[in-house]
This record gives sequence, C-alpha cells and structure tokens, in this order.
Amino acid sequence: MESQCAKLRKEYEELKALKDEFVLELGLAKQE
Repeated sequence: MESQCAKLRKEYEELKALKDEFVLELGLAKQE
C-alpha cells in the first residue's frame, strides 16, 4: 500500500512541475 501511495505522490509532483512549466510558458507567450 505504501509503495502505491509513494508512486502516486511522485506522479503528482511530476504533473505539478509540468503544470508550472506550462503556466510559465503561457505567461511568457502573453507578454510577447
């Protein structure tokens, strides 16, 4: 059970990082 939770947490962190990157690029695109 613990490993499943750890795996989900890792996936969540990766998705969060992707989202932050996406938002950053969106913001840059809007400024141009």
